[in-house]
Order: sequence, then C-alpha cells, then structure tokens
Amino acid sequence: MGKMKASIDILNEAAQLNPKDWEIVYTKGLAYYHLQDYQSAIDCLQQSNSISIHENNILLLAKTHEARQEYKKAIEVYRLGLQHYVEHPEFLVQIGLIYIRLGDSNNASQVLAQAVEISPKDFSALLALGSILQDRGDIDGALAKYRVPSQENPASAQLWNNIGMAFYAAGKLIAGISCLKKAQYLDPFEWTISFNLGLLHMSANQYASAFHYFSSAINLKPDFSDSYMYLGLALFRLDDFKNACIAFEQGLRLERSYRILLNYTIVLLMKQQNVEHAKELFLESEKLLEREPSLVEFTDDAPVQRRLL
Repeated sequence: MGKMKASIDILNEAAQLNPKDWEIVYTKGLAYYHLQDYQSAIDCLQQSNSISIHENNILLLAKTHEARQEYKKAIEVYRLGLQHYVEHPEFLVQIGLIYIRLGDSNNASQVLAQAVEISPKDFSALLALGSILQDRGDIDGALAKYRVPSQENPASAQLWNNIGMAFYAAGKLIAGISCLKKAQYLDPFEWTISFNLGLLHMSANQYASAFHYFSSAINLKPDFSDSYMYLGLALFRLDDFKNACIAFEQGLRLERSYRILLNYTIVLLMKQQNVEHAKELFLESEKLLEREPSLVEFTDDAPVQRRLL
C-alpha cells in the first residue's frame, strides 16, 4: 500500500509536467483502484477519457463502477467504448455478463449474440450464452454452444462444470460426474464443483461419495447453507441420524430457508423423533411460504412433501 501511495505522488509530479498525457492519469487511476479508493479512481479515469479515450481506460472505469455495484453506469461506460471501438467483442461480453448479473437474460442474450457475430470463437461469450440456454432448460442448445469453447480452451474448469451440470439436467449422470471430476482436477479449490459433484452422487444414490463432496464444499465455503442441508440428507441416507441433525441445525444457523426447514422436518418425521420440533420447523416453513409463495418453485418436490405432512 505504501508503494502505491508513493507511486501516486510520483504520478502527480509527472502530470504537472505533462497534463495532457492520458496514460499518466490512467496509471494514477489504476493505483487508486488497487487501493480500493474507487471514487478517486473514477475521477482519474474520467479525466483520462476526457484527454483521449482508450480501451484500457474504458475497461478499468467500467470495472471500477462494477466494484461499487454501479452496474448501469458500467454499461454506459462500455457503450461509450463501443462508440469508439465499434466491433469490440470484449465490451459486448462484459455488458452481457452485467445483464446476467442483473437477471436480464433477454438483453444478455442479444448482446452476447452480437459478440459472437464479431468473434465466433469468443470463449466468454459462448460460455455465457450456453449458461443462459442451460438455465432456460435448452440443454441441447447449451451443449452446442459449449462445443467450440471445449476445443479452444479445454483447460477451463468453469466450462467443464457447466457441461457436467448440462448432462445432469439431461439425466446423464455418469457423463456429468466425469465432466465435473475433470473440472475439479483443473480447479480443486472451486467449492461449487465439489457441491455439484455431491448433487450428482446423491442423484446416483451414491451417498458416501455425496457425503465426501459436500464435506469438501463446506471446507472450501463454510457459509453456504445448502451444503449443510445436502450433507444432512446424505448422512440420513447413510443411517447417521444424529450427525444428519447436526448438519441441518448448522444450515439453519446460517439461513432459516424454506428448503432446509422442509427437508429437516421430513427427516425428523421419517425417524419419528423430535416430532414437536418437526412441527415447529414445519410451521416456520409455512409462514415463509405465505410471505413468498414463489419459494415452492425452487423446491421441485415441495408440493408432494407438504402433502405427505
């Protein structure tokens, strides 16, 4: 940090000698960005743009707005860049990724499709488009989008994770597990891959393996409540009721979510233990559902489970 501040002092002196040098002001903005002084970074980068608009300026200024969660301003910056760099796929891809983050898949698809028209092998654009199609349930379309990236960049853990989950959605568990294991080999510290491997092994009724992968996901990201819920379900299937309850309780300490409450209720009732506690959990889940009925959409078998109760 001390070196960054010292470099800013030197850059200030350089700017006094040459106030029209955009690169000096840009470098000062970069230093402020690394210091997480985002407002100062924005001021410098806007000043640099007023001198001369360059690709690096646009990318860093938009990235700084994203760091402040100012997504609409980031999009405006990228669109300014497109006025000067008309066919710049990276600007389009970044706009598309922001739209995905904002939940606007329609605009994201349009912008990403433009990027692919300009650069048909653009890895990020094809990966993002495939992810959108996958979320919409178009598994064949998603796998088609992933075909080119798998040839261009076969060492991408994110790509193989997505392909693995596409096979999972298509009911091809063995192929899905194979792809996810490849993803884990490429990035062993990405918790989502371990979590997804746990899901596939649960679906394959391989509960000991599921326990292993959910435990790994928890070690890598201990604050994700669903990992504890699925760990509890795996332990329950392994006839370890005591530790299953401990896992559910830990998940509830992190988040009083509808899914955890409902699944914990079912586990308790199936064992006919702590029935009063099960009733309390069920009533709490019903209150959550009254406030937000859409919750049932994210728990595929919730209607069936609730009828059983």
